Amino acid sequence: MKTPHSTPRVTGKTVLVLALLSLYSGLWGCGQASSPTAPSAPGLAVVSGTVPAGRTGSLVFRVAGSTAGQEVPVGADGRFSVRLPSGRYSVLLKNASGSLTLVKRSLEVEDDLTISLLDVALVPIPTVISVAVPLAGARDAFIEWETDVESEGRIDYGLDASYGYSTHTDSAMSKTHRLQLLGLQPSTSYHFRIVVGRHGLDEVQTYSPDYFFSTEPPGQGE
Repeated sequence: MKTPHSTPRVTGKTVLVLALLSLYSGLWGCGQASSPTAPSAPGLAVVSGTVPAGRTGSLVFRVAGSTAGQEVPVGADGRFSVRLPSGRYSVLLKNASGSLTLVKRSLEVEDDLTISLLDVALVPIPTVISVAVPLAGARDAFIEWETDVESEGRIDYGLDASYGYSTHTDSAMSKTHRLQLLGLQPSTSYHFRIVVGRHGLDEVQTYSPDYFFSTEPPGQGE
């Protein structure tokens, strides 16, 4: 004798549950299929353009008043493109050896824009390549430095690396400079750095590493 198969009894409650499950599955599937592409980051603008012919390397978009910046490669055809937060930038050209040249002093970025750097006054950015303290007395010291290109410069100095004092700026455009520090305390260690630039432009200002020297005891070298 065969055992008969029982036919499940469908009630109104079962129909309602199945309908709800079907509706949920349909809505979930639609949500999956229509998920939007993530929008681009807010506050970014596309800056694109060209650089002078034959000037290979990369561009550095430096935040105004800061040494922080974003480096962007330049194509063989001289074209570039980058996304930047809104703000003001200076634009520098970096060659294969790492030397920087100012090509645009101020660039205001708010919306997408195209810029041409073909007709610009290129300003080389100086780098300190040597520093010496040929003489340190009890109350004064002479400091000399050399840069890779002609520049002007000053000395920041103090009892620690926060400095606090500065000399006048030697505005003579030269690769070598020599300045005297006066009013120092005997038997004291001083930190200093060299600040160099060209034509008074903050955008081409660079800093040497921190150095230090010690003055002589009282009565010596005075």
